[in-house]
Amino acid sequence: MEELKRRGSVALIALIMVVATAAVALAMVSLSGSVRTKQIRLQDRRMVQDAFDGGVDYVHDMAERGVLRLPQTVNLTVGNVQESLALTDVSSVAVSLLGVSVTVGTPSISINGTLTYRGETYRMQQIIGRGLLSTVWQYAIYDDSSISTLSTVSTGSSGYQGDAWFNGSVTLLNGSSHIRGNLTSTGLIVDLGAVDGVETTNSPSITFPNPSNSTYSAAATVSLPNNSVIHGYSFSAATATGYPLIYCSGAATISGNFTGSGVIFVDGAVTIDGNIATSVGSHLVIIGNANVSLSSSATSLYAYIYCGGTFSTGNAGTTRSIIGGLVASKITLVDGLSSSFDSLVVSNPSEAYNLKLPGVWP
Repeated sequence: MEELKRRGSVALIALIMVVATAAVALAMVSLSGSVRTKQIRLQDRRMVQDAFDGGVDYVHDMAERGVLRLPQTVNLTVGNVQESLALTDVSSVAVSLLGVSVTVGTPSISINGTLTYRGETYRMQQIIGRGLLSTVWQYAIYDDSSISTLSTVSTGSSGYQGDAWFNGSVTLLNGSSHIRGNLTSTGLIVDLGAVDGVETTNSPSITFPNPSNSTYSAAATVSLPNNSVIHGYSFSAATATGYPLIYCSGAATISGNFTGSGVIFVDGAVTIDGNIATSVGSHLVIIGNANVSLSSSATSLYAYIYCGGTFSTGNAGTTRSIIGGLVASKITLVDGLSSSFDSLVVSNPSEAYNLKLPGVWP
């Protein structure tokens, strides 16, 4: 009997050991599966983070090229990750970043990303520098229309920028054309010349500014009648309201040497009948609410030029040069055009305001 009891005890202990071993094995399998699942989740998270970083780089590139239109949503696919990036301008405003309220004092963009990978949704956020302002005043040439021309179109020169933007298709058929910067169009681009930067087709549009004549008239320091002739001028120093403003109630003819910085607003057609020069450190803005035309003697112009109608060159048989920038509703060329952008108004936004640029001021 005692022997049977011992055998039963041994069998029971063996059974307990088998059950315990099985339990440990099952626990190890379960733990192994949990570790594996965690590892997979970490790998997925890393994949999504890398894709988000790629999306941020893409937005950086858009900002540097000045093709952002905030607020804006950018949809991307990076690898197998689908991204929807909501972009908003958070310059000098309080924004919640991962639950923490942050006030950004510099021009900045908040990127709020919704990313999908393998059926899971992830949310990520980052704030980056805004880059170039998406306005018409960051281009050597801004044309609010399509263009098709046999004339030479060139941008950029030593010390000046050469980006060009067109609201429509671009057809530059002269092989001597040279865009020394980025070329952006809301349509297609056919360019037989050279482009040093990035060509962007089918870009979102930029709003073309329409300045109010009454607003400029009210701010005038000098008022002139229709058909005025301005052949050079010496502007007085800036005041708290910005640089001096000459307001013409009708057409005007402009050329000559200008000292000091200032603005000429013409509520009618502008004829530039000769070269325009400015003194060192000075800047001139010419705002024509209608057409702006260049006579044969106007070959070198130092000015920011806004044209609310058609900007046109006559047939002087020589390339017309602009140092400052050209913003026009439409550009019609007979002679070649070379335009270079003075980045003062981008690097110093207060100067863009003081110079009363349309779309920036008031």
